[in-house]
Amino acid sequence: MKTVVICGAGVDKSDGINMPLASELVPHIRDFLKTSEGQPIDKALRNILPHLHFSYDKFIKDAIDKLSNEFRWQVADIVDRINRQLESDEINDTDKKMGRLIVALLTKIQKLQEDVRLDDETEALINEVFEGEIPVEDDNIIDLPKLSFTDVFNTVMRRIFERSLDEPSHPILQYVRGNLMDFERLLMDSFIGFYTNTESQIKNYMYLSWTLWAYLKHCEAACLKDLPTPFYCDLPDDWTMITLNYTSFARKRFGDDRALYFHGDLSSFVRMRDRQLLPIDNYDGIKIADFIKDIVGENTHFDKGKSPSCVVPSIVPPLKMKPVLSNAFIDIWYRSKDAIAKADKLVVVGYSFNYADEHFNDLIRRHKNKSILVIDPYAEGVRGNLRNIFSHGADDYVSTQFQGKPCFCKDGLKITKAKATEIDWTKI
Repeated sequence: MKTVVICGAGVDKSDGINMPLASELVPHIRDFLKTSEGQPIDKALRNILPHLHFSYDKFIKDAIDKLSNEFRWQVADIVDRINRQLESDEINDTDKKMGRLIVALLTKIQKLQEDVRLDDETEALINEVFEGEIPVEDDNIIDLPKLSFTDVFNTVMRRIFERSLDEPSHPILQYVRGNLMDFERLLMDSFIGFYTNTESQIKNYMYLSWTLWAYLKHCEAACLKDLPTPFYCDLPDDWTMITLNYTSFARKRFGDDRALYFHGDLSSFVRMRDRQLLPIDNYDGIKIADFIKDIVGENTHFDKGKSPSCVVPSIVPPLKMKPVLSNAFIDIWYRSKDAIAKADKLVVVGYSFNYADEHFNDLIRRHKNKSILVIDPYAEGVRGNLRNIFSHGADDYVSTQFQGKPCFCKDGLKITKAKATEIDWTKI
């Protein structure tokens, strides 16, 4: 039986690996660049990218300053995520109080948003009374962005946000920070510079992507000191892995032939002028700051009157619209599609099927009749996301167990509530 295991970010967050999630990246990278290892990296990049105006400190300060306005539009998502986390038995009483406080405050904003919305019945009455003379072009009867919060609310939420920076992995606060300090948005806003030939945006993207690369490379090296790597070492030898992560763990376990990096990895870079993809020499033993200074610096030029010449890590940025950095990715995507098509069983671990990854979700959708096992500690949320693929409602699933863990079953689909390291992979 051919089995393909699909790995999302949650896998590299497993016990014993503990790589950061996307929502944790900004504060983690900022702190890393202030360490003795990170400072030379920051300095090297700023020497390579003259007149670079971006800094993580300034971005965080601006995010805090925009706190009130941002909360108006993101409260529903934050409340939903925190409520789900509050159901977990792993949350202590202190964290639960923090969560309930945030939900209580944001629920009041949520009710305000609902109360000022112009409903269909009122819109119909306006059209009838004025016989269509007044066009109804607004969704609300109050312009929410022009409202201001009181000092109490602003102070409480500012303190909560600032604390979330000091505790990037906090089980409650991570959802506040993750919505207001979006690394995806940072990358998206700057990557477009390669299409518009805007030098400032190109420099920002180079700085963001190489600091991301440097931080992940640093974290990966720390994890590899304690071999064998949890989860990866437990998988059967004859499986094929498709990973949406950038770390080298999959390659070290399965080799180049059976480790397919759907979004690229940390071991190569791309020259954007002609999309050449080149491997990083001595990747495992590399000194990060020296590589930035010698290789990235040597291939980066911003000369007046000429198009910029620059290199970026060969990682597809976590954007909703996925750019093709190199033709090599087309081959990887085809091989991934072929592996899924030929598989008898799909095992999905740490991947939540978010709508932003619809390009990958569609590969699953085309083969949704296969035997599919999903492992995720937030199984209820994943079950909701899977509705885009399977059209199953919550009542369609049978509640049962898989290896002693809660499991939702429907036909060939099993969604098991567990961490990757809690499963006996030899019995799949």
